[in-house]
Amino acid sequence: MEYLYLYFLVITIGILYLNRSDIRKIKLIFLILILFSGFRYYIGTDYPMYMKIFSLIKNNIAHYEVLRLEKGYYFLVKFIASIKGTQQLTFLVIAFFTNYLIYKNIKKESSDILMSTLIYFLVGAYYSAGFNLIRQVMAISIFFYSINFIKQRKIIKYFLFIILGSLFHKSCFVLLPLYWILNLKYNRFIKVILIFITVSFNFLLPKAYEIIGYGQYTILEYKATTNFITLSLFFILALLIEIFSNRIFLDSVSKNINFFTILLVLSIFLNEKNFPTMNQVFIRMSLYFTFYYIILIPQLLRYLTKKYSKIIKFLFFICISVLYFKTFLLQLPIYKYNFILFEF
Repeated sequence: MEYLYLYFLVITIGILYLNRSDIRKIKLIFLILILFSGFRYYIGTDYPMYMKIFSLIKNNIAHYEVLRLEKGYYFLVKFIASIKGTQQLTFLVIAFFTNYLIYKNIKKESSDILMSTLIYFLVGAYYSAGFNLIRQVMAISIFFYSINFIKQRKIIKYFLFIILGSLFHKSCFVLLPLYWILNLKYNRFIKVILIFITVSFNFLLPKAYEIIGYGQYTILEYKATTNFITLSLFFILALLIEIFSNRIFLDSVSKNINFFTILLVLSIFLNEKNFPTMNQVFIRMSLYFTFYYIILIPQLLRYLTKKYSKIIKFLFFICISVLYFKTFLLQLPIYKYNFILFEF
């Protein structure tokens, strides 16, 4: 029921924002989201694991889970434990920094700040990722903000942010070459070639695994956890953004992010039948790109509502609201909270 209360609270504040353009109301929404995420108790598939890791670090136990941990998260926990903080304080701190960076970039880049906020809250980024993949979402929020440095050609700042992100999740380090890749120009011919390469790669991937001696992974009964309804919606929107990219005045970096998202999501769909085990990698990496649709989708909606009808934006809101209700009714456990931030 708490998820329902949160929905109506956010929507109510959003309606007030519509009547009076006041950024403080968007700040209030993000403050509520920070508190709701930061004080949750035993919600999220990785919650028990993080409780265990906190205990191990606090007691200086050199366990495998600690040794493989990224240094940024390790030293954050170490510091919090040293000031008598709890794992709950760790969740709250990460919820603050993650949501703060997302808010800052929405404020900086979005053509419709309220719609961007609602997409973040309703579509799944806030719950599905933020409640589970907290280290990676910390890295994603850092990358999300650092896209500005790619556009501004500030290579040092971009590299520093990516290195910072990799201190919370190693996968972020793979994004370093994007500084050059996203600043290139791709004509239609090159895009067709890249689509052909992507399709070929995914069909040849199981055979490649067999050749290098990892054929057993291609027959595992494993499916990566993702919402294919939401992913299909993203794919349709990405195709529309590709079609209308010039009319909605996207810069070249945004266009390239959208195109490479299409390639990644196409890979996920192909591997759902072809090589589902590999989808864990593709889904984890696609999160870095799909978060940027918080910025891209409002630009598309702005064009479509001007060109066709204002009802399009309303129908989109209904659609993402249905996705929200589906998420909290079918996937999320009963909300519990914990306010113990320090050990006394």
